[in-house]
Amino acid sequence: MKISIWEIPEEGLEVSLEKEKGWMEIYHSEWPSIYRFTSHIKGSFKVKRLGTKVIVEGFIKTELELECSRCLIPFSYPLSINFVSELYPLEDFVFRSSEPVELRKNEMEMEFYSKGTLDIEEVMSTNIILNIPTYPLCKESCKGICPYCGKNLNFEKCACKKEKTIKDERWRALESLKNIFPKK
Repeated sequence: MKISIWEIPEEGLEVSLEKEKGWMEIYHSEWPSIYRFTSHIKGSFKVKRLGTKVIVEGFIKTELELECSRCLIPFSYPLSINFVSELYPLEDFVFRSSEPVELRKNEMEMEFYSKGTLDIEEVMSTNIILNIPTYPLCKESCKGICPYCGKNLNFEKCACKKEKTIKDERWRALESLKNIFPKK
């Protein structure tokens, strides 16, 4: 859904969106298959314009099926996002210089719209991506899987010997230092 920023009234604009659970896969052609939406994506937004700056306050709610990064078991992950985004016209920040430009600290997190048009779907998708955990866990106390036999340690114990073997010979010299310097 695209909005011309010049058509945003002074009191702001209320926008609601609901997208099918497969929307992100269509919207982003390289969407990772490990993030599967199990419910519709619902968003409500308040859009205000202050000169050329646009402020979007929003709430997004959906549910995903993620794979635990420790035990590899799929689990349900409810995603509720409250956010405030400030967007600026890209044309004001395009540098027509062949020299590299160093960004200032306050410019690192800036968001933009282009040609006087704000894409609410882009704002929604960006906030979803930023709020999906990088290393999702089914629970904080997840024990993961045994690196030797592959058993899920949340459900069963394994009988593997937990010897630490040095696989890279370059570290062997450091391993011998443990015997020289006793633990305190």
